[in-house]
Amino acid sequence: MNGSIRVRTKRLDQSSRRKEAYRLFWIVKGHFNATEQCILDCYDSYFKRVWYNEEAYIYEEGFEEAYKATLNKTKKVKD
Repeated sequence: MNGSIRVRTKRLDQSSRRKEAYRLFWIVKGHFNATEQCILDCYDSYFKRVWYNEEAYIYEEGFEEAYKATLNKTKKVKD
């Protein structure tokens, strides 16, 4: 039973990390016109950029809709 909980937690953790990487990319760039690998690779440097930007939350507008659209595209590709 514990193994199943670990797998679910790991999957959730990966999902939340992916979303956070996409969120920071959106704040800095304002689009997702890049490969997923590029977005994930930019996470560390974009985290540092956003950390010192007190107004970064302003640029988050539209992120949820764009992220959901991106998820829908990847699901269609996998199917």
